[in-house]
Amino acid sequence: MKKGKKLLALLLALAVMMAGAPYGMEVQAEEYFGDYEYEVNADGKSVTITDYNAGASTSDLVIPPVIDGKNVTAIGHGAFIGCENLTEVKIPQTVTNIEDVAFMDCSNLKTVTIPDSVTSIGQGAFESCGIISLTIPANVSHIGPGAFSRNKAMESITVSSKNKVYDSRNNCNAVVETATNTLVESCKKTVIPNTVVTIGYLAFYGCSMSEVTIPAGVKNIADSAFYGGLLKRVTISGSVTDIGTRAFCYCENLENVTIPNSVKSIGEFAFVGCRFKSVTIPNSVTKIGMKAFGFYHPGGEEGLAKIPGFCICGGTGTAAEKYAKDHAFAFKAIAQQNSTITCKKKSYELTYSKGKSFQINASSSDKMTFTSSDNKVAVVDKSTGKVTVKGYGIAVVTIKAGTESVKVKVKVNPKKLTVKSAKTLKGRKLTVKWPKDKMATGYQVQVSLTKNFKKVAKNQKVAKNAKDAYTFTKLKAGKKYYVRARSYKKSKAVTVYGAWSKVKVSGKVKK
Repeated sequence: MKKGKKLLALLLALAVMMAGAPYGMEVQAEEYFGDYEYEVNADGKSVTITDYNAGASTSDLVIPPVIDGKNVTAIGHGAFIGCENLTEVKIPQTVTNIEDVAFMDCSNLKTVTIPDSVTSIGQGAFESCGIISLTIPANVSHIGPGAFSRNKAMESITVSSKNKVYDSRNNCNAVVETATNTLVESCKKTVIPNTVVTIGYLAFYGCSMSEVTIPAGVKNIADSAFYGGLLKRVTISGSVTDIGTRAFCYCENLENVTIPNSVKSIGEFAFVGCRFKSVTIPNSVTKIGMKAFGFYHPGGEEGLAKIPGFCICGGTGTAAEKYAKDHAFAFKAIAQQNSTITCKKKSYELTYSKGKSFQINASSSDKMTFTSSDNKVAVVDKSTGKVTVKGYGIAVVTIKAGTESVKVKVKVNPKKLTVKSAKTLKGRKLTVKWPKDKMATGYQVQVSLTKNFKKVAKNQKVAKNAKDAYTFTKLKAGKKYYVRARSYKKSKAVTVYGAWSKVKVSGKVKK
């Protein structure tokens, strides 16, 4: 290993350890395997690759899963740093940890295959590479700051909807794509997956996106999350309670910001350098850090200066009024308005499938809570609005935000029934059989002389406690009958029906 490269990797490793985030393993003495330098991990059964011969001519590299009989479980600090020959790298399924700056400055590295086994991607792991597109596996639970920064050729990043942590700076030209492959606009309008619960430290540091929505479910926007970005518009959901220190610091293009009623704390310098002239702070905010609003850096060696004419709007006797007084800003007392709930769809109808779920599409400037009128039909997550189907019937989900509320109807129809047989018997009889539906109240069975059932010859409702069959009598001898059936469920004052089964035709009715 070149001394400069080795020293840089060691310094970075030391810096991370001092910061309290040592993601590497305890290792032993260094050994060699072809162009690789590695260390046997403390378990004695696995290894960490610590260096790769930068002079190796290989451009398309497949990293071995096993070295000297031991699984390769980690790509170490700076292991491939500055390997400019690399254009494509395939990481084996044995690897769980890609450590800090592992592939930093691999400027020609365009394609990287990260396996599902990986759970951690370190700080600056792929910084200043030439990656064009990238998929973040669902099992990744840690992405360090700047992991994919300065990849100027980046066109797409696929983020699994299972990822719970979004702790990485997105590349400035990135396109984010969810696990459902729903393509969204480029970084100018980035969509963060709904499963994200925290926007982490330096998550979007210096990014060029101009618009972002913080999804429902996120509670914390960490320190410096959007520091120095080119944001013009940001929508903060009503689930956010804390906005960290310098969270939007020096987002100089930010035109305004709406602080939702859910927010309780705003950190120091949170919006310093943002040039908007006023901000409304809700009564829910009880703590505002020093110089959170209304300051900018005029340049040169001068310190922070006040934005001329800056005004704080809020309730009297609140943290907003105190902040204005402490920093000698104009204060405009306003009555806090009730929250409004925007709900794009107020009725959902679906066919039962075990475990089926969907997200209620609603938003509010205040924190929303969701409750279901019937948990036997549909259970709803109190804070996120995710509905999970449990049975047939109708449930009403009530959404509340502040003093406002909206009701959403969820109708779950029985699953489609199947007619097993339609057997004719002597005496102008026809017996229809179907499989039992344990969740149904009963069944509706029809016979007709026409396939389209425009004229129903016989219609019968059969109680659930009866046999899973019904015999029609007094039919026309010598005729064939078309048969269909469906389940139904009585839900309080209403009845919900499943889809009709496929039509089955009987033989000729016997005398």
